Amino acid sequence: MPGVTFSGLMVSNSDRPFPLEDVFRLYGAWSGIHQYKFDELLNTSATYTGAGSWASTTVLGSSPPNVHIKYNVSSASQGVSFTVGGDVYVIGTNSGVAVVIKNGTTVCSVPVFFSIPASCIASFQILNFSDENEYWRTLSLWINGKPMITFTDYSVSSTGIISIGLARHTGQVAYSNVIIPELCETAEYGSIDPGDYSYSGLQRAIEGRNIRFFIRFNGQLTARRMKPTTSKLSLSSGSGLTQYEKTFDVASLFTHVRMMGAYLWSESVNFQYMKTHGEKFTEISNPMLFSEEEIFVEAQKSLLRIEESAFTASAATYPTPLIELLDRITIDGESWTVMAVQTQYSGNGMSIQQFILGKYVWGDP
Repeated sequence: MPGVTFSGLMVSNSDRPFPLEDVFRLYGAWSGIHQYKFDELLNTSATYTGAGSWASTTVLGSSPPNVHIKYNVSSASQGVSFTVGGDVYVIGTNSGVAVVIKNGTTVCSVPVFFSIPASCIASFQILNFSDENEYWRTLSLWINGKPMITFTDYSVSSTGIISIGLARHTGQVAYSNVIIPELCETAEYGSIDPGDYSYSGLQRAIEGRNIRFFIRFNGQLTARRMKPTTSKLSLSSGSGLTQYEKTFDVASLFTHVRMMGAYLWSESVNFQYMKTHGEKFTEISNPMLFSEEEIFVEAQKSLLRIEESAFTASAATYPTPLIELLDRITIDGESWTVMAVQTQYSGNGMSIQQFILGKYVWGDP
């Protein structure tokens, strides 16, 4: 019996890929939480306009290999550009047709209809599977909550960090309310077992990613990556500090981290600490990581977070009600991330003291 060979086969179930920010919203709603606070890589109400060809773009900046961008448009001809590994992709609409263009050549087109003004979501996702030289790039576009077009491309070249732009076409195109969530990576899968807590399902969805989340004082669920932020409180010895103690836990310090993804792995090493503290190796498994670049980035961040956690400090000072978890404070010129806050009352409320536990801030790689 003769065999059948498929070439260029693409299959989609038309489900919109979910960024991690939406995952927090879904699991939060399951627990009865409907208020959220998230950070964004980009959030602007500015309007971008321009006329020209698809190759002419307003570059917004760089992003991880998996990204979602949300925007509003007042024109039927619009699109988003993604530049990666020397290739320029544009996904958008023009004259009633949804198109995907690669390096100036249309590689996929579908007739579409939608009303203006429109709310759009474009996503770009890079996956590695069993072969480290196989890269699958998937683009999709959603307008007013409906799928417009999906395209998957194959590459054997390394991907790297991608650049995102707003593509211009003939005629004026106005983009507004452009948002790129900080938690923009695509969640591959998630689950909640019968009788399980939403928290457990959420932990499985984010796996080993360095994302901290908690409920704020006003009932909001907040989640964000550990990153340098502006200091919200500055303290100094002899000025409000009644106790200040720093600790360096050498036993919890690692100098070499291997991050195991779904099919590939990557490593990060701190050679400076290796000289002073020797080879201290640990392996972290995260089956939710499917691209080589994302695995390497998570390995770097995991090593950085481990180093930060080895340096801790405890301080006692006057009450500061507005200090929250993950805030950055400065004590004697050194930066610390707040990991715990405790307010203590004594003497029938005549004495109030606040204890803060923090870990050192090195910054992101």
